[in-house]
Amino acid sequence: MRLARHSLGLQTLGLTVRRCTREFGLLLLFLCVAMALFSPLVYLAESELGAKQEFTSVPTSYWWAVIS
Repeated sequence: MRLARHSLGLQTLGLTVRRCTREFGLLLLFLCVAMALFSPLVYLAESELGAKQEFTSVPTSYWWAVIS
């Protein structure tokens, strides 16, 4: 925080983050909804194919969605 006093770039970044919190929250909401929808779909699609399963459970597919 002390560095932000002397750095114009850090001050600008802090101001931008403060002014865009609503948009950032909306982005996180969209990402969470997409994860909640597509993770079980990926698990279901892979289990229906009958091939070697990379996802052994639904939580595994959620982990895949988080790190992807």
